[in-house]
Amino acid sequence: MQAAAGSIDGACPAIPARRGAPAASLPRRALLAGLLAAPACGGRARAQAGADGAAVTLPGATERLLTARGGAAYRLMIGKPPGDPPAAGWPVLYLLDGNAAFATAYHAMRSQSARPVGTGVLPALVVGIGYPTEEMLDLRRRALDYTPALPPRAAGDPPPAPDLFPAPGPTGGAEAFLDLLAETVQPAVAAAHPVDARRQALFGHSYGGLLVLHALFTRPGGFRDYLAISPSIWFGDRLVLREEARFAAAPVPAGLGLFMAVGGEEQSLPPGQRQSPDAAARAALLGRRAMVEGARAMAGRLAALPGLRTEFVEAAGENHASVVPTVMSRALRFAFSPAG
Repeated sequence: MQAAAGSIDGACPAIPARRGAPAASLPRRALLAGLLAAPACGGRARAQAGADGAAVTLPGATERLLTARGGAAYRLMIGKPPGDPPAAGWPVLYLLDGNAAFATAYHAMRSQSARPVGTGVLPALVVGIGYPTEEMLDLRRRALDYTPALPPRAAGDPPPAPDLFPAPGPTGGAEAFLDLLAETVQPAVAAAHPVDARRQALFGHSYGGLLVLHALFTRPGGFRDYLAISPSIWFGDRLVLREEARFAAAPVPAGLGLFMAVGGEEQSLPPGQRQSPDAAARAALLGRRAMVEGARAMAGRLAALPGLRTEFVEAAGENHASVVPTVMSRALRFAFSPAG
């Protein structure tokens, strides 16, 4: 993926594809507002049509197609709370893997924020960033977008341990993707909706959780709250631990928060795999990746940092997939509590 400038396509106007290019005759803020205020361009913020041709829609949700510089396309799913925004504007939840997570998060936000006093969740915009496919995940593209670049291997370094599930394509595009969020997506959302710039959160799972940690450790000013679910701390010989060490050595920006969660069964073979011919290799891989131990240890270290709000959830009985809906409401309460 290349630089962050892009456009939202379909019947919508476009952000210039080149930094510094003229935005026709419109001022930049008016142009960005037009990108997200118009009816959905080929909107897919709905389920596929049923047998009678009727689609199931999500009330208050629309979708846009964003084309990044270089031609990479993304789906932006935007869910707006009912009613008028607060005086400071809407808080915003940005979701990675939007195809998979948007409906769950938007429903949780709508249902919980209807009674903030009872649930502890304020209304917020929900923005899912996904890919133009009907699949829940685009494995190749997320592997590129959500992983930091690996340092070059020095001569004589031992080869990495074998992996039963290597990345399905190139990795190392995290910086370009974070540029896209900061330079295109967040400004477009802010131009189209009144938002509270002080209350922005980033949510990601697995490789997405790794990206959330990478963003926290290297760009702590981009969001107020970082919500990392089952982060792939193991990636790149635990490269993110070096980023954590540099982050921990500097003062923590005021108000910064980190919510981490992991499924309690993520280091255990599921019953259906325990008799498979490669069961021993799979178990060894889970041990090397140490999803539960790694998340627990990192959360403990970060909880000791002065000024960083933290919460860690080890969800008993949950696996790598089931943990996401299980902890979603806890993550929302952490980031969007009425207490601030």
